[in-house]
Parts: sequence; C-alpha cells; structure tokens
Amino acid sequence: MDIYASDEEKGEDIKRWWRENGLSVIAGVVLGIAILLSGRYWLSQEKMLSANASFLYQQTSQLIAEGKIAEAEPIVDELFSSYSSTPYAIFAAFEMAKYNVGSGNIESAKPYLRLGY
Repeated sequence: MDIYASDEEKGEDIKRWWRENGLSVIAGVVLGIAILLSGRYWLSQEKMLSANASFLYQQTSQLIAEGKIAEAEPIVDELFSSYSSTPYAIFAAFEMAKYNVGSGNIESAKPYLRLGY
C-alpha cells in the first residue's frame, strides 16, 4: 500500500521538506566545496614550499662540495628563515657543520648545531 494518496501529495511533501531544509542543504554543499578547495590549495602550497626548499638545499650541497662556503651561508640562512618547517633547513645546517668540523673550524660549526640555528 502506498502511504500517499496521490502524486500531488508526494510533490507537496517534497516541497514542504525543501522549504524546511533547503537552506541547510545548500549551506552544507557550499561549506563542503569550500573545505575541499581550501584543502587542495593548502596541499599545493606545501608542495611548492617543499620543492623550493629542496632546490635551495641542492644548491647548498653543491656549493659546500665545491668549497664555496661564503656563497652557501646566505642560502642556509634563507632556508632557516623561509623554510624552517621543512627538513631541508636542518640538513643544510648539518652539512655546514660537517664541513666546518672537517676543516678544523669547530667554533664555526657550533651555530649550525644549535637548535633553531
């Protein structure tokens, strides 16, 4: 047995439900889309941040390997000021410290080994 007597009653029931809940449905859809878009934006920003830090770290590694410490220091400083949330800043600091210790310059290595550089 059908609980509705006619299609008109079904239509009226749907219209009534939409009047009562339509605003909530639309708000939920808009909120869901906003959350998805902001999440994608955040992920793309994190990916770009990591890629930039990786590039700077590669430059630092190459300069240290070539012994160009004076050129590598500003890049390490930039890694710590702009990309401290990535592991590349720590890696670069360790490489600078390793180079300084290997060169016998222990005092120059200490700042790179301190937490927070």
